[in-house]
Amino acid sequence: MGDLRTKVEERRVDSCVKDGEQPLVSVIMPVYCVEPYVGAAIQSVRDQAYDNWELICVVNGCPDGSSAICMEYVVLDQRITVVQTHNAGVGAARNRGITFARGSYIYFLDSDDMLAPDTLKTCVQAAQRNNADAVQFEARVLVEDGRIHRASQYMRSRSYEGVWNGADLYLRQMHDKCYFAPVWLYLTRTSLCFGQGVLFSEGVIHEDEYATYAMLMRAQRVVCLRDKLLIRRYRPNSIMTKRNWRASTRGYFVAYATVFGKGECGSGGCVAARQLFLERQSRSCVKSFYRTGLPLREFEAVVCAQQNEQAALQSLLSSRWLNPRWFAVLRMAFRAKVRMSEAKTYVESLLGSSSIAQQHDEREQEVSEGSVTI
Repeated sequence: MGDLRTKVEERRVDSCVKDGEQPLVSVIMPVYCVEPYVGAAIQSVRDQAYDNWELICVVNGCPDGSSAICMEYVVLDQRITVVQTHNAGVGAARNRGITFARGSYIYFLDSDDMLAPDTLKTCVQAAQRNNADAVQFEARVLVEDGRIHRASQYMRSRSYEGVWNGADLYLRQMHDKCYFAPVWLYLTRTSLCFGQGVLFSEGVIHEDEYATYAMLMRAQRVVCLRDKLLIRRYRPNSIMTKRNWRASTRGYFVAYATVFGKGECGSGGCVAARQLFLERQSRSCVKSFYRTGLPLREFEAVVCAQQNEQAALQSLLSSRWLNPRWFAVLRMAFRAKVRMSEAKTYVESLLGSSSIAQQHDEREQEVSEGSVTI
């Protein structure tokens, strides 16, 4: 990881662009087993109204025809580069792509999604007009798997006008339930954010939970657009639609451990944001673990904490979310489709009833004796 940060620093680009000059945008796209979709993703970049971009396709040892399709586009367009690497996951591929980026701004595109034709133009204009470190936007959903998905999943319910400090925007959007972690909803200044060691978690899913948060903590000026500039594809058997709850538990824990291990940050806004981030990740981690169906005693095995994550693990184990009595009642909350943000009040209301409390005290005793699992 240290070598990667060194390479990023060596390739840092002067982000000061002269008036009238179009800054280069580096689009980084991990590619793995997306043969039916990758051509459309690449073509959506080629069709941009803004033409000063480079596309870096990081091909993760694909066993299908994805790599061949990327190479065909290299011949057609000199702005496209293919980097071949072994399959180490999306986070590692994005980190690898960062080392090749030459742009003043950087954008991460998934290889089964597509950009709207004016995405880069709209984002760059907003960034230059406001001297922004990051531009945040929204997405439309393309449903392909036959299921019904919320059309507004990546659309905010309110606007955030003007220019925001990144930590303040994070706090406000979390309060409004309008914060989205996926990194493909942001165009970011390369030298400020990803040139300072903001790297993706590797070997896990939810790899951008930490990266997006860390980027916002460093960004002094963020613009939030209401434009739907990405077409997000929902397809069968993708990482997100397959829902591997064990992998989700580990991914959220890694995000929690990464921020926990870095200690307090500088400003008051960052301190508050850190506390909120840790709470969010702990809830998501426990919620994912609950959905594995495993007993509570298996939690440590699932998160698989490394040596440098042990302090974070102990902190999480001491949280209310992993109290056996709470965890048992959370089953009732989830079955009642209670939001995790409201689960605390729901659980406390249930445990406030003497009959419910007695029922779960008896259940806890049964669990300790090994006769049932939580």
